[in-house]
Amino acid sequence: MLLVGNDVVDLTLPACINKSKDTRFVNRVFHPEEKAAILQSANPDKTLWIMWAAKETAYKIISKIDSPPVFSHKKFITEFEDLTNLAAGMCTLRGRVCFETFAIQLKVVVNADKIHAFGSCGLHETEYFQQASTERFDASLNQKWLSGDALGFVFSKREMETVKSLWSALVRHNCKLAIAGALGIDVMRLQIIRPLSSKKTLPPFLFLDDHRANIDISLSHHGQWVAWAISIEKGMIISCKQ
Repeated sequence: MLLVGNDVVDLTLPACINKSKDTRFVNRVFHPEEKAAILQSANPDKTLWIMWAAKETAYKIISKIDSPPVFSHKKFITEFEDLTNLAAGMCTLRGRVCFETFAIQLKVVVNADKIHAFGSCGLHETEYFQQASTERFDASLNQKWLSGDALGFVFSKREMETVKSLWSALVRHNCKLAIAGALGIDVMRLQIIRPLSSKKTLPPFLFLDDHRANIDISLSHHGQWVAWAISIEKGMIISCKQ
């Protein structure tokens, strides 16, 4: 299976502004070479959050390869060609994150108000359909749809065990819609289940007709943004649409 991860950062949130000046945070999260790149950048805050999103993306993938490790951000080392002259508008960056013996290849899309990182790891990437998307939502417009009994028409009882907020509901629903569209099936055949564990947070899995599907997913939400990534074997898309 081709494993995917993604992470979104809402740059408009107050907590994201001037974070590069938080010395304690920078020292805790970033490797010395990363810190140097942040300090030398023409846009240090944006550089910081690009690296953060990359690390989060890689961690989500590594957690699926083995039992989720203790997440020490500094051990996930980002590598980009050049972050010193980030464009003020939209740009797309290519890079990787190294952790122990793993190297996660990734793409990061950056614009004025958000950063979205997408990464993958596995053999035979050309044999898989990959998609990474974001949506911006106004909570006041969606609260009615996702309140009270309305959730019961969108999610199964088992899914509801890990739907903890409006945003976690929105990202799950949109991820399932994307998969249903790719497969040409009814979205109600899909469930996103996150196994409960008293010790560690486990990644979410996709179920098709109550059986775990050979489809990988990644979910993220921050501020006004929800983001998801999917990986589907191309033969599965053909067979399901027939």
